[in-house]
Amino acid sequence: MITLFPGILFSLLLIFLVLLCALSFLLAAKVSRPGCNSLEEIRGRLIKADLLGDFDALPKEEYSVGSFDGCELHTIFLPAAVPSDRYVICSHGYTINYYGSVPYALLFHSLGFHCVIYDSRGHGGNPRTDCTMGVVESRDLIAQIEDCFRRRGPDIRIGLHGESMGSGLQIMALRYRPDIRFIVNDCGYADLVNVLAGKLRSEMKLPGWLVYPASLACRLRFGYSFTAVRPIDQLRDNTVPICFIHGDRDSFISCENSVRMQAVTKGLSELHLIPGAEHAESLLTDRERYRRIVETFLRRIDML
Repeated sequence: MITLFPGILFSLLLIFLVLLCALSFLLAAKVSRPGCNSLEEIRGRLIKADLLGDFDALPKEEYSVGSFDGCELHTIFLPAAVPSDRYVICSHGYTINYYGSVPYALLFHSLGFHCVIYDSRGHGGNPRTDCTMGVVESRDLIAQIEDCFRRRGPDIRIGLHGESMGSGLQIMALRYRPDIRFIVNDCGYADLVNVLAGKLRSEMKLPGWLVYPASLACRLRFGYSFTAVRPIDQLRDNTVPICFIHGDRDSFISCENSVRMQAVTKGLSELHLIPGAEHAESLLTDRERYRRIVETFLRRIDML
């Protein structure tokens, strides 16, 4: 029996490693190949929440924007009601589509902005592909910014709005030093590891440390690691004005993420925690306050 003991331990260790490897690749695929919502589903949610407004009646221009690797991004342009040099590009959240940006675009549109909304790669009307939580998608946003300058002229002023993953990718895009005037960052993450570890513990009842072998599996299978998704790192020398907005009851991406990022950025910044708001529901929870926050911020930076 004594001689059998090391063999049993080795077998158990081998089984543990096989299960850990399988679980790690499963978690990597769950994040990087999400089941995305259809355009009809998100449109239906907006109608139910009375957030679609007069979007259908507004003049629109629909086109595709080619990204750095040839990926075509379905894009919609909403021209301002009166001539303006102010533009905003809105980036939606994980598994959503351009309809998720509509309520924010309508807000900016009412303030005199031309608005660009688009489907992130793998989402909405675009062909399905892997999601990298901002690593590649941040370069897609750069393509949108560059395309906007090409189409509308070199002297326009561009700002960004992002929600959830859209917030993460727009902060990550700062590494490319885009010519933008402001960012409104709604319920973004400072780093992906803290979000995924929290979901492992709260929803799957698994230890948070599993995010690290899953990150390695993601690197091997999808070409990026969870540990590399750290928008906060792009803020240490940032000078672009940022308005952080976050629901104080966000159970998906804790508002501490915005607190951390606001503390790090070197540029002008504001932090607004919306009482009672869950994830990506700050606008829905208090529409008038959300509008006041954005409008006051834009006036503060001379964009109104």
